[in-house]
Formats: sequence, C-alpha cells, structure tokens
Amino acid sequence: MESESQESKKIPEENNEIKEPKKSDKKKRERQKRKERNKKLKEKENDQKENEKKEDEKKNEEKKEDKNKNEEKEEEEKNAENNNNNNNKINEKGEDSKKEGENKETEKPNISKIIDPKSNMLLYITPISKYILKYLHKTDISKFLGDKTKHGLVGLKNLGNTCFMNSAIQCLSNCEYLTKYFLSTFYKKEINCSSKYSSGGKIAESYFELLERLWKQGNSCINPYQFYNTFTSYVKMFNDSSQHDSHECLIFLLEKLHEDLNKNHEKVYIELNEKQENESDIDACNRWWESHLKRDNSIIMLLFSGQYKSTVRCPFCDKVSITYDQFSSLELPIDNKCFSGTSYVINEKENKIRKINLIFGEDDTFREICDKINCQKTYKAILCRNNKMYLACLKDQHNLYKLIKQCHEEKKDLHDRIIFYEYEKNELDNRLLFFVVPVVFQKSVDEATGVTNEEENYLFFPKIFNYSPEDKIQKFYEDLKKYYHKYYKEENSNFSDEKIKLRIVNNLTACTKTNDPCDYCKSASCVSCEFKFGKDMTMGELQDTQSKKRSFVMYLEIPSENFENQDYDSIKLYDNYLNDEEDFVLSNELTLENCFNSLSKCEKLDESNEWYCPKCKEHRRGYKQLELFRLPKYLILQLKRFKNQFGFLFNSKNSTYVKFPLENLNLNKYLVGPKIVDYIYDLVAVNQHYGASFGGHYTSVCKNGNKWYEFDDDDVTETTKNSIVNSNAYVLIYKLREEEN
Repeated sequence: MESESQESKKIPEENNEIKEPKKSDKKKRERQKRKERNKKLKEKENDQKENEKKEDEKKNEEKKEDKNKNEEKEEEEKNAENNNNNNNKINEKGEDSKKEGENKETEKPNISKIIDPKSNMLLYITPISKYILKYLHKTDISKFLGDKTKHGLVGLKNLGNTCFMNSAIQCLSNCEYLTKYFLSTFYKKEINCSSKYSSGGKIAESYFELLERLWKQGNSCINPYQFYNTFTSYVKMFNDSSQHDSHECLIFLLEKLHEDLNKNHEKVYIELNEKQENESDIDACNRWWESHLKRDNSIIMLLFSGQYKSTVRCPFCDKVSITYDQFSSLELPIDNKCFSGTSYVINEKENKIRKINLIFGEDDTFREICDKINCQKTYKAILCRNNKMYLACLKDQHNLYKLIKQCHEEKKDLHDRIIFYEYEKNELDNRLLFFVVPVVFQKSVDEATGVTNEEENYLFFPKIFNYSPEDKIQKFYEDLKKYYHKYYKEENSNFSDEKIKLRIVNNLTACTKTNDPCDYCKSASCVSCEFKFGKDMTMGELQDTQSKKRSFVMYLEIPSENFENQDYDSIKLYDNYLNDEEDFVLSNELTLENCFNSLSKCEKLDESNEWYCPKCKEHRRGYKQLELFRLPKYLILQLKRFKNQFGFLFNSKNSTYVKFPLENLNLNKYLVGPKIVDYIYDLVAVNQHYGASFGGHYTSVCKNGNKWYEFDDDDVTETTKNSIVNSNAYVLIYKLREEEN
C-alpha cells in the first residue's frame, strides 16, 4: 500500500515538473508579444506625430494663402457694404418691377452693384473690379521688373509686313494699367476657358509671355512669332503676308483678350429697348450698361469701354429713338474743307441766347446745317458781316461754304456771324417771316482833335415778325413802332416816321457775283435802299417782289441821340457778343476739337444704312446724332484717314494735318452725361502711318516713364515732343488723368 501511495505521489510531482517549463515558455512568448506590440504602438505614435507635423505645415501654408485671399475679400465686402444704400435707392426707383419681367437665367447670383453716389451712375456690378483698379492705380510697374531690364523699350522683329501688328502691340504695351494687370498675374484667376468666343486663354497667355519678354528681359529686340502664330490662328484675316490696318488689329486684339478674360462664361441674350418717355437719361443709361456688364465684364471693358447716347429721328413722322451703345474706340471724321466759327441761337419764347461753335463743309446746305444743330427744331437765320450790316435771310438751299468763301477770297478782314432763331416743329406754319434789324447811328469824336467823324452804325439783335400774306404793310409798320418804343427816350416817344427809316438790305450779290438788279431801285450795285410802301400793299405782295437770286433784310435807322443809353446792354449786339469772338475760319489746319465737333453733329443716314422706324413701319433715312455719355480710363481715337471709294484696292488716304494736344485734352464740354470726375486726358501713345493708302509703313510713338520713344519694328529711339504731332498720326490713345480720390 505504501508503495502505491508513494507512486501515486510521484506521479503528480512528475506532472508538476512537466507543467512548469510550459508556463515559462508562455510568459516568454507573452513578453515578446508585448514588446512587439509596444514597438508597433511606438511606431504608430511616431507615424502619427510625423503626420500631424505634416498636417500642421500644410495648415500653416493654407493659412498664409487664406490671409492673402481674405485681404482681397475684405476689400470686396467693404465696397459692397458701402454701396448698399445706393443700391437700395435704385431698387426703390423701380428695379423690382424690372426684375419681374426679366428672364431669370440672365440674372447672376451675388451681384453687388457699385453706384457713383453723386450722379447715381452705375459703375460696376462686381466689387472686385473696383479693387483691381485701385491696386493698379497704387502699384508702380517697377515692382514687377528686375534690375537689368529694358523697361519695355524693346523692339519687335518684322516677320514680313507685320509692322501693323508691332505698332499696335507697342501702343498697348505702354498702357500701364493693362501691362501691370498681366505682369501681376491677375489675369490667371480670370481666364475664361469655357466660352465659345474665347481662345481658351491661349491668346491671353501668349500676350503675357510677350509682355514678360518686353518688360522683364534685357534684350533690345525680340521675335514675336509665337504670339503672332497664336493670335492669327484665331483671327485668320491677319494670317497672310499682306499689309493690314493697324487700328483694326488693335481692336481685334482687345476683343480677343476681353473674351479670354470675360467673367461671364455664357452670354445670355438680353433684349434692350430704347429709352422710354417716362425714363430719365441716367436710368436708361444704367439699364443698358448693366445689360452690357452681364454679357461682357473684363479688365478690357473696365479700361477701354465708354458709352454713346445715340439719337435717331424719323424725317416723316418725327419719331425719336434714343439708345445707349457701348464703344471701345471713337472714329473721328476729318473735315478738311470746312468753315468753323462762333454763332448764336436765339429762342424768343424762352428769352434765351446761347453761343455755339458751328462747323459746316463745302457740300452742306443751310437746311443740313440746321439739322446738325438740332434735328428736332426748326431754324431761321441771318448772316451778319463786320458787325455792321446784314447780308441776307438764309434759305434752305443756300450753300454757306461757297457764300462765305467767295467773299473771303476777294476781300480780307471780313468778320462773319450767323444768328439762328429757334422754333418748335410746325410752330411757324406757312406764315411769312421778315427780319428787321434795329441799327443805331452815332457820330464818333476824335478825342485828340475834337473833330466829329462820319457816322458809325451799331447792330442789335434782329427781330423776326411773321404775318399772313393778307396782312397789310401798315400793320407791320405799326408793330415795329410798338416793339421798339420801349427802347426810346420819353421825350421822343412819338417815334415819328421822319426820325425812323425802314430800309432794305439787298446785297447778297456781293457773295454770289450776280448782276441782277435791285428789285426796288433797279441798280445792280445796290447795297441798300429806302423802302417806300403803299398803305394798301399786303405782306404777300411784298414777298412776291423779291427775286430768287437776291435776298433781303429790313432794318431800322435810329439816331443815337433818340435812343435810351441805359438799354444798350440789353440788346446791343456789337459790344456784348460779336466784338471778341472767333470769326469763321477756313480750316486747312484742323484741331482735334474740330474733329470732336464733327463727331457729335447731326447727320442724315446713307441709303445703305437706313433706320427702321417703328412708327412708320418702314426703313427711313433718319437724322442721327452721336453724343458721349460715358468716357473710359483709356480713350482710343481713330482719325478717319482712309476712305473706301471703289472697293478695298482703291482706298484713298486723307493726309490732312490734325493738331492734337499731348496734355490737357479737356472732354468735359463734349460729355452730355454726368461728370463723375474731371475728364482731362493726357496722351500716352500714337500709331503712325507713312505712305500711300494700300501700302506704307506703321510705327508708334509712346510715352514710357517721362520720355517719348519711337518704336519702328526692331528699332527703338528716344524722340522729342515737337516731332509727335504730324500728319502721319492715325490712332491716338489718351489716358484719364490720375486723381487721388
């Protein structure tokens, strides 16, 4: 039994001995596993730390980028907040009613309008536009340039009749605002790749690369082939070796840059109606400008776009249509055969006299001149010479150019004036009109000798009297006495026939070289003769006595001692109006001011350009007048030197010298819209054309810094101010003068 028990005891001991090594192995394995786990955990922790560091670095970089973006956004928000009040005012005026009728697809979300607070003129529809202009104004172009650069004074190689493109590029390159916009890489954020009208940004990118080579590198001349190849691949009309119009190239380049940078990726059709009767000019202008911005909104539009006020009148039904069209360039006519000078327009109803600068050409009749003053009014006029006599009452068929030129060729020191009388349409009916001029005769005394000289006559503004043909001449004479009685002294209030004489000025022959005798004294050399009438004679009979080749004016002779001195200033023409004014001058040497006057004159449309009258329901040769309503930052002026007479190959060139200012071009008087700023412009670039119309050579003269340089393809030389103004000037680019406010 004991042996069994001992054996039984030994067995568990053996078992215990066997189990002990198994436990130790497990512990070792567990320890190893723990170590491996700890290693993995540490590795994970290290990886996490590294990832966190990387994320922190990314966040810091993003924060830096966000700061730059926030600075731009803060400026936008401030602008938007500052203009909320102005926007509310315009919305109260009826914008809600307009929006109800507009297509919802045409409205862009988050549009914040910027309105000029003084004039209520709409300026922009995106605040970023104002921010960009402020940035370009304050930033100097040297910020984007290196130390060893030519600062834009780099020539362009001629690739074979590409001088037209080279001169256009140099002019545009020296428009600093646009160049700074590209060199600052602002354009990269605004490239429009989705519009079917754009090149997908290729032309903008190519132009940027060209500017970098012009402004950031030190070469004296570069090859523009890459830009030329890109540009002509989208504007194929320039993709040949023939000569082209440089102004046309400039406009196409601006148009393609605009489409590449247009903020509106889709151009939704917007129907624009003419100005309504109850709509103000400002409201109509803003409506057209906003519609334009919803389709075309880019840096090109901000810098180069202005707005016309276009008025067309139907000659049959007097329907007037007013629209407000956008322009990027003004085409100025060159009227080298014309007279220009000061004239006066009298409105008797309103008791007003206004002075105008009148320009008329060799083919203009009196009727056409009146339509150019204001095609919505009727005018009668009288021609005055040397401030002392009146030649004639002007008729519709009279050619003033020939009338004045013939006399100026024969005699010198002639001073002509034209006085217009303004009436509403159909105000005069068919009644007969008679011009009567009061003339005061007085004796001049030599102060040194005390000798009395011959009598001198002084003119007063003529008065028009109108009558029916049946009225008696006696009635006419009584009306004269009643009208001029108020200017007479009390002691001479009887206004007797002996003191007052009615005479006929019948001397139109002095200009027409006719030998036709006077209708009254029958003398061919008659200048004037006293009018003796029968009491039973009618005004119609008086009118019938006048020949077609002569024209007459009546005037009253009034001795100076019988005239009231204190009333001289109220009606005297010589002293107050005619003495120091500019005479009519034959314009062989024109100024830019003359060209602007010709631009805004009223003209009859050609047969090939008839206007559809919505009232007549037919096409009419209406009278059209263009007026400037909004002016841009950069104003492009094209002098219309080329005229297509018989087709493209037979263009003629007008080489008339046009004098233009390098500084202080004041356009305030030509602007009919509100004057937001003082519109004073300074010249920055001139595109010149030398030679014949169907050939020749283009160069450009540009202001770079404070000096002027001539760019002749690959040659760039400094030039003087005196050489800039010449008869080769074709395209002028002016910049609005900088203002801190």
